[in-house]
Amino acid sequence: MRSPDGGFDAWAIWNQHARFLMYAPEVGFHPGVTHPDYPPLVPLLVAFGWRLFGVAPVVPIFMHGLVFCAILYLLRHSVWRMALIGLWLAPYAAS
Repeated sequence: MRSPDGGFDAWAIWNQHARFLMYAPEVGFHPGVTHPDYPPLVPLLVAFGWRLFGVAPVVPIFMHGLVFCAILYLLRHSVWRMALIGLWLAPYAAS
């Protein structure tokens, strides 16, 4: 609640990309506006979540956590490990 747009990386890069995709899709990932070397998956998911649920600070945190847990599952192939590690690291999803 203290930082509704997340930590510095989330605010400066990921959520900025999502805002451009949400409000100015024609700009998208123009190299003069954003960092073109960052992959678009997470910002696209956050922008999609904002379209579905409205622009709320919880949406980017949830989407980042969801991507992180999916990566954990793919690496470990265990739902229990994913849940334990994901819940343990959930406060860091905002940054």
